[in-house]
Amino acid sequence: MKSFTIIQRKNPVFEKCPSCFSTGTIYRSHSRNWKEKLVKRVTFLRMYKCKECGWRGYRSTAALTVKSLQTILFYIGIAIIIALIVRIILSRLA
Repeated sequence: MKSFTIIQRKNPVFEKCPSCFSTGTIYRSHSRNWKEKLVKRVTFLRMYKCKECGWRGYRSTAALTVKSLQTILFYIGIAIIIALIVRIILSRLA
C-alpha cells in the first residue's frame, strides 16, 4: 500500500507576486512582531516579500490535491453516517 499524505508542502517562491504579477521575485521575509510569529506557528501561512514591488504578505505553504480532497470528503461522509446511526440508536433507547 502506498503512503498518502493529505496536505502536501509547496514552495511559494516559484509563484507570481499578487501585486505586480512578476514571477520568481518572492522570497521569505522574517516575522517582525508577535502577531506574525503567532500566525506562523499555528497556520501554514508564512510571510513573503517581493523584490520587484516591495509587496509583503502571507502565502500558504500547504497545498491540497484532488486526491486529498476526495479523502477528506470520504472521512466527512463516514462521520456523518456514524452520527446518524448513533442518533437513531439513541432515539430508540429514549
